[in-house]
This record gives sequence, C-alpha cells and structure tokens, in this order.
Amino acid sequence: MQYPSEQDFLELLDLEAEIRDEGALAVHYTITTESSPLQVEFSFSPVTDSFQAALSHSSQLISTISSDNVLDIQITKSAQKSVICVQMKYEGMTSEATITVSPSIHMNWWTLRSS
Repeated sequence: MQYPSEQDFLELLDLEAEIRDEGALAVHYTITTESSPLQVEFSFSPVTDSFQAALSHSSQLISTISSDNVLDIQITKSAQKSVICVQMKYEGMTSEATITVSPSIHMNWWTLRSS
C-alpha cells in the first residue's frame, strides 16, 4: 500500500496526525472547516491495507465508509480544491473513495468492474 507521509498531510492539507497506533501503523486525522459544521474522521493502516472515513454534522454521524485491499492513498491539491483519494482493487473490480477537504467537505465512493 502506498500512502502519503505525515509530513505530506501537514504540508498539503495542514492536517496533523492526532492518533498513531505504532503496532498497526494506523494514523488518524480530523478534517474540519471554519465555514461548515461538517467533519471527517479519516484513518488508515498500511499493516492491514485499510482505511475508514466517518462524516459527521455537528457531532452527529451521517455516514461511514471503510475498506480493506487499499492499494494507494494520494493527496491532490489545486487552487480549486484539496482531495484525499483512496484506491482499492478487488477480484474483477476497482473502487475509489474521495474525500474532498476544501473548499467544502464531502465524500464520494464508486466501484466498477475492471475485467
């Protein structure tokens, strides 16, 4: 599993790791904006090749997405938006989850056959 370093999260998204589980190499981030009550709790573990993202509004959980078989986590940043992209591969299928960090928080998930 390829993933950004803690320094990448800090430099590109201004996010500091809040929780680190050294045994599982799990890292946890909280994504918030000043303009919205939305929040995303994002974590991943290279040991288990997994990630989880939980979207909340004013501390009320709205949705959780999680997966194993993670191949790659990337951060993309442009003048318009900043996005965390998680790519997964399953037998005959490809999935991707995107967590837009700015200008507004939202999450997307899709799965397609890749045969």
